[in-house]
Amino acid sequence: MSHRRILPTVLVALLLLGTLAVAATSLRHERQRADERAAAGAARAVDVTRLGVTNASGSLGNAAGLFDASDEVTSRDFAAFARRVLGRGGLAAVAWMPKVTPSGRAPYEAQAGVPITVPDGAGGTRVAPDGVHYPLTYVTTRLPAAVPLRLDSSADPARGAALRRAALEDTAIATAPLTLLGSGVRGILIYQPVYAGGSAPTGAAARLRALRGFVVGSFPLEVLAARIIDAADAGVPIEIRDGDDVLSAPAPAAAGGARVDVGVAGRRWTILAGRPPTSLTQPVAILTGGVALTLLALLLAVAVARRDRFAVSAVGRATTELRESRRSLRALSDNSPDIVARYDRDLRCTFVNAAVTAATGLPPSAFLGRTSAEAGMPPALVATWEGAMRRAFDGEEGVEVDFAFASPDGPRTFQSRLVAEPGPDGPADHVLVVTRDTTRQTRAEEGRRASEHRYRVLLESLSDGVVVQDATGAIVSCNPAAEAILGISAEGMTGRATTDPRWRAVRDDDTPLPADENPALVTLRTGEPQDGVVLGMHRPDGSLVWLSVSTRPLDDDGSRSVVCCFTDITARVQAGREQDALRRVATVVAGDAEPPEVHELVAREAAAITGAEAAGVVRFDARGLRGVVVGAHARGDDAAATGAAVDLTAPTAIGRVATTGVVARVGDGTAPIPSVIFPGRPVSSAVAAPIRVDNRLWGALSAVTTRPDEPLGPETAERLTRLAELVALAIMSAEARAQMATLASTDHLTGLPNRRAFTDRLAAEIAVARRDGTDVSLVLIDIDHFKRINDTHGHPAGDRVLMGVAAEIFGHVREDETVARIGGEEFAWVLPRTDGADAMDAAERMRHHLGTVAFDDVGTLTLSMGVCELRHARDASDLLRLADVALYRAKDAGRDRVVRHDAAPAATAGAATTSTGP
Repeated sequence: MSHRRILPTVLVALLLLGTLAVAATSLRHERQRADERAAAGAARAVDVTRLGVTNASGSLGNAAGLFDASDEVTSRDFAAFARRVLGRGGLAAVAWMPKVTPSGRAPYEAQAGVPITVPDGAGGTRVAPDGVHYPLTYVTTRLPAAVPLRLDSSADPARGAALRRAALEDTAIATAPLTLLGSGVRGILIYQPVYAGGSAPTGAAARLRALRGFVVGSFPLEVLAARIIDAADAGVPIEIRDGDDVLSAPAPAAAGGARVDVGVAGRRWTILAGRPPTSLTQPVAILTGGVALTLLALLLAVAVARRDRFAVSAVGRATTELRESRRSLRALSDNSPDIVARYDRDLRCTFVNAAVTAATGLPPSAFLGRTSAEAGMPPALVATWEGAMRRAFDGEEGVEVDFAFASPDGPRTFQSRLVAEPGPDGPADHVLVVTRDTTRQTRAEEGRRASEHRYRVLLESLSDGVVVQDATGAIVSCNPAAEAILGISAEGMTGRATTDPRWRAVRDDDTPLPADENPALVTLRTGEPQDGVVLGMHRPDGSLVWLSVSTRPLDDDGSRSVVCCFTDITARVQAGREQDALRRVATVVAGDAEPPEVHELVAREAAAITGAEAAGVVRFDARGLRGVVVGAHARGDDAAATGAAVDLTAPTAIGRVATTGVVARVGDGTAPIPSVIFPGRPVSSAVAAPIRVDNRLWGALSAVTTRPDEPLGPETAERLTRLAELVALAIMSAEARAQMATLASTDHLTGLPNRRAFTDRLAAEIAVARRDGTDVSLVLIDIDHFKRINDTHGHPAGDRVLMGVAAEIFGHVREDETVARIGGEEFAWVLPRTDGADAMDAAERMRHHLGTVAFDDVGTLTLSMGVCELRHARDASDLLRLADVALYRAKDAGRDRVVRHDAAPAATAGAATTSTGP
């Protein structure tokens, strides 16, 4: 080779080598940067993983706190709390699994209404054997899956191990990856133990004994994957593993990168961050520039090449491309999942690809040169196939054949499309047949039909009502349970909106439910599901049914609709209202309310909880012949009959209670009956319950209705009886208070009012006198020489004298006058509307009468009296003081006399003659 050719060749080689060296250096730097990004992505993935599971575990801890705070957690309490937990912790579902011991199993199953079950293979269940169980009791979920309530899955080794660890270690423990609630969503379950008393005791055995159950959360791994993708650098592939299980792989991890182990809820996870794709921009730019320079140099060499050499090279390239094209077509045919075959006019196979082996188990050689019959195809299939090929040779377009074939893997279905190939002379000499395996599509369609059948069977067997409403809110379908709950047939329900005025829908506080608050319309308007909305709807017969409604939006072929599921909670609502009513009445009774207030409240509550138009409390007289309405309530604008007299001999419910002393019912809605509780109205049904106070029949509580089609139900008697017991408590409490008040204001020896009662009565009489412009007089009475009686005859004799004097004084005063014992042997006498002169006359008559009465062992006595009228005193205490001064004068003047306080006080005439000594 001449120097003229060697020098350009060397220069081109050096240029190319330099370009490659610079590009390689740039590529190494880019890989180093990729490794750094992988390490940073792994660190952020660890942080996100810990934070996600920590938040989920913390949310479960909050849910567990609900059970720590209360021994009685209802389904509604749990659902309300769980919805807040689902919104904060990334959980897809929260459930409660109580610990059910063998002794507590029967009460639990009786309350639940179904037995505890355990998994029994292939997705089935069976009744759980004896032992300790953890059945799924409350579940709130955002997953589109049926919830297997009362199912105990703790027998599964992985779940059982996680449950035991959580109970022994008093911490949240996660399971290995599994499918959540049969929804197809992969995730983990996190168990949070709950102990009796709100805290875990020391020691494994003690913790197991104190264990109440578990709050379990479903944590979908797709949520974790999404958070990791958001946190990691774009292009950094992250993979999370739990042992050999791949938890989350947003992108396959490339070679290199970083590996970190992290502890998560009692498990060890491995974070793999692959090296992101290396940026080739700079190396490619360098390489491109160098290659361009090299190509310019090569163009100089190519320019001097001969023309024939270029032609030979072009022919060689064309030949190579044709060979490669044929090889590519052959490879495409051999690797196609479809069966590709060609048949000539004799219907013999001239070509078939390798896919025929997977479908039939026979090699391509078993078909080449043979007809379908010679290849061993079933006669029926041969006739179908060869008929289709003849139609294709005859020029028919779009020939297709569907058939089934028994393959080594079982029955399979296929679809063939036949196209005629024109020969060199024009007419078709071959038919190209492309056969596609449609087994998967066929099985999917069969599965869809089976699923629809199961759905219909399930819908018809549900005890909850289900209706589907279109975009306008009109009902388009319903299940039998909906017909039974709403009391209307599917034909009568179809096309009727739940906002139809005929339903007369009401809120849980009995106020009308506006159309825009209807849960179905809320979901149609906002697209948001509604859960546990309580509302009442009236059946065609007028009865009110209470429902708990949940809705979910549907999107069917672009047309929005909604499915409503509802449960009949009428019994629960009525029981709750009865408890509320009893609680309100009990609160008033406990507050020592007066009987009239209690009677009115009881009548109002009785009407509310029984659905009656009116209710009333009736008190009986001592002989049980007459009564009076002491409290009544009527709904609407009707007036209650408070104060009305009741004939207890009439054939009414109240009359029967007065006669028999037991609950009575009259009227079945077929004919009007009389009722004093609802006068002037045609009452159709009445129920009365007795009110007993200290084992005596005090009265009755009655409820009446005017609706002939809705007589009072059998539960009315029990509800009235419970309210009647509270009325009895209120009456006994009032009588006890009255008795205590009497004891507090009565002298224990004489039975007269004591000094406290006298002071209150004197103040009241002075207030009335000043209001009406009248007078009041006060007389103080003292037994003369009473100490001598005690000293001579003893204190028992003195007590008998005091009781006798008190009886004589009390027997000779007027009904509106008050006599009280205010000291040892001293009495006070209040005379309303009486001036001093008249009071003096009354006192003289009393003194004279007592002087004629002989007492056992003592004989006759004398009295000294002091009189004062209100016009001489400023107030009650001054009046008492002045009367006491007058009494002192009487005793000082020789006793056995009456002295009046006035401007010129003087002893009454005759006092000296009746005096028995100084």
